[in-house]
Amino acid sequence: MLNWKVRYAKLIRQCPELRNPDRSVLEIGCGPSGIANLLQRPVQGVELNPVPPQTEWLKVDQGNILDLPYPDNSFDFVVCVDVIEHLLLADRPKAIAELARVAKGQAIISCPYDYPGMDGELALADWLDRRFHARPDWLNEHFQLGLPKVGEMLSAVAALGLPFDFFGNEGMLQHYGALMLDLDFSFSAALESNHQFKTPCEEPLVASEWDMVYSYGICIHKQAPMIPAYRDMLSPNANKARESRVGTYAALHNRALLADFGPVAPIFTGEAANQVDASWLTDILSSGERLKNNRWSEMSALYKVWREGPVTEVVGFFHYRRFFDFSIPGNQEYRTVISPAEVAACNKNFLHDGLHGDCLNGTVIIPFPTPLKYTPFNHYATYHNAHDLCKIITLIAKKAPELLPYTGNLFNGDSLYSHNMFIMGWDLFDQLCKVWFGLLLDFEAMVAADRANSYQNRDISFLAERVFDIWIRYAADHLSARLVSTTMYFVEH
Repeated sequence: MLNWKVRYAKLIRQCPELRNPDRSVLEIGCGPSGIANLLQRPVQGVELNPVPPQTEWLKVDQGNILDLPYPDNSFDFVVCVDVIEHLLLADRPKAIAELARVAKGQAIISCPYDYPGMDGELALADWLDRRFHARPDWLNEHFQLGLPKVGEMLSAVAALGLPFDFFGNEGMLQHYGALMLDLDFSFSAALESNHQFKTPCEEPLVASEWDMVYSYGICIHKQAPMIPAYRDMLSPNANKARESRVGTYAALHNRALLADFGPVAPIFTGEAANQVDASWLTDILSSGERLKNNRWSEMSALYKVWREGPVTEVVGFFHYRRFFDFSIPGNQEYRTVISPAEVAACNKNFLHDGLHGDCLNGTVIIPFPTPLKYTPFNHYATYHNAHDLCKIITLIAKKAPELLPYTGNLFNGDSLYSHNMFIMGWDLFDQLCKVWFGLLLDFEAMVAADRANSYQNRDISFLAERVFDIWIRYAADHLSARLVSTTMYFVEH
């Protein structure tokens, strides 16, 4: 079937060593043919209730994913596709641990996720009902048991203490296009057979980079060590004396926006940095280099201060239209809107007497978290490129593993510490920047700069918000940071 081939093709492309006949493969939930029909080489399968294989390449044992009948490290590859969602929620972490246990090299897991997968399954059920097709048992189980959430899966894998890759597998259009052709277009079988004859492992339908994702893949690396790469990075200002003050900055991308920000120093970024004289702060480094502002947005200004100063005991960052407002009493989220003429007066409010000392003693001032309609992962997948977030998660898993539990927590939630805004002591700022720019510069090297449009070109700035949220939660538990959320105001255009 087209749909069967679609679900395996990207996994094979992601892990091409699966095709190596010298590497042993175990597939849990293989059905009558599974991945063996594509690899066309021997595969050991496991089924709770085995049926006779339909390919010479497959041998099937009876077994339960929660207690596989093999010793530790038995197979080079362990593959499990579209099985986890058919388990009880409480059993899913145990199943993932069992897959990793019997793998010697890699455990490869793929399954559909709650969003947008459940919306798709509901639409599929309606489509079947209107055509008087019976709903298949697997679809009914999706409704009964619920599809996994990204945060739940990441938390389960993080508990193993092993590095992993996280990636989008089937696109929504790809998955349902293949499935509906299989169900309602008789000629699709002949087309699939011809495609299989020509190229066993290629995708018969290709997903766009910008499609919504139906299923995600996790490739757990059993033998690759985690190498925390950012935590001990040498600070670029380690030997510089710190000025005994609060250094606060706002990033501007347009010279015409220049206004009196009061105690907040403007930093001109991007093209605006080329239009001001040397007396103004810009995102241009002393070497003449700078981050690409069309991708990094306000982060290019942050990078300049981290790399070259001014080095102040306390540092704060804002956006030309967003600042903190300490004038509103109570611990409530209340965003005010002010005119540009009021900016300087309002900015004086946050430099109250105790701010400097509080931040020197570990207080981190951040905006109230922004409530989201979806989880932060699903929100990003809806409005941006889900594959970008997958790459960041993979980098965290391999190079900043201490953040993994907080990654799962963020993506289980329904809010986000957004806007890349804060006030904190320099030491914490330095620790944040090591992770921030370590991850994001690696991402920039992996992903081409030419995105779908100018809005999506700001990909690194959007990702920075997610990394900031993860790090800020980690800092509260491990770096003695005390988080204080406060209101902020927006400046009218």
